[in-house]
Amino acid sequence: MLAGLQSYTSTFLSDVNAAETRINTANQQLSSGYRVNVASDDPGAIEAILGFQNQIDQATQVKSNLSTASAVASTADAALSTASSLLDQLTSIAAQGASSTATAATRSSLATQVQGIAEQMVGLANTNFAGKYVFGGDNPTTQPYTANFATQTVPVVPATIPATTVVQFVASPGYTQNNTAGSTLTLSNSDGDTVIPGQTAQQVFDTQTAVTPATVPPTTMPAAGNILANISNLILALQNNNQTAISTGSAAVPAVPGSVGPPVVAPVAAIPAVPSIVASLQASVTQLGQATSISGVTINWIQQSTTTATSKLTALQSQLSGLRDTDATEAATNLTNAETAMSAAIAAHGTMNIKTLFSYLG
Repeated sequence: MLAGLQSYTSTFLSDVNAAETRINTANQQLSSGYRVNVASDDPGAIEAILGFQNQIDQATQVKSNLSTASAVASTADAALSTASSLLDQLTSIAAQGASSTATAATRSSLATQVQGIAEQMVGLANTNFAGKYVFGGDNPTTQPYTANFATQTVPVVPATIPATTVVQFVASPGYTQNNTAGSTLTLSNSDGDTVIPGQTAQQVFDTQTAVTPATVPPTTMPAAGNILANISNLILALQNNNQTAISTGSAAVPAVPGSVGPPVVAPVAAIPAVPSIVASLQASVTQLGQATSISGVTINWIQQSTTTATSKLTALQSQLSGLRDTDATEAATNLTNAETAMSAAIAAHGTMNIKTLFSYLG
């Protein structure tokens, strides 16, 4: 009899413990939302779960990087749009200054207007987003330029520049470059493709061309479409009442060979043609258009990459959810069944007619 009692008690306790375990498991799954909370819940699924989670972490980071890059690119694009409007104003002012009816006083007044626009243009080159300069390249914490248009000197064309180079040159322009960093940092998407999302202030506003030979200083000089240099030249031409510089520019001066004499004649290097400031500003419009086009391509790439990253992230999360997450209906059913089994075991135990040795003592 005692052996039977022990067997029954052991079975009862086993049933209760099993039901309690199922109840705890179901409750944990329902409260956490996860079918697999610890490795022992499904050892075979752990490797796949960790793999999906790693991919999700990477995709989330890529999407975050794209989001930040999108905000920066949009800020830069807005600055380029504003710069385009300013160039339109400068083109109009240059046309007024080129007119033969414009007086010295008129051109002086126009120069003051251009100085204000020039300050705004440098401000656009220094556009800041979230504490960083969007045109700062690899050194986004250093301001690209400082404006000082009130102290610039008369523009010159150095004799060392070859006649094949057609460009305006400012001896001491109305701006100072503080940041010479290039733009080499790349942005990756979820497919592993990369792009260099940023343009530097020099690439956009202060484009340079190489001087040949490079051993003769300066090794570079403002290119024909250099926005800041052309604005500087416009200010100086207006201040000096120089209609010719604004409207027609100057023709090239050929080189003069030297002679040993008599008399001795020193050679004179050729001086390149200098286009009119009106023409130079049109070159600046073209230059800015190219920069704006690059910006647009970058923004489209980021938008498409963001869409792809979002789709991939959603798919990965769905796969992980199917493997790891709780089936709420199934878990609720398991909980109900476990609670029923627990109640049945307790009820059955209560109805048993269990007698002990004391039951037979009078």
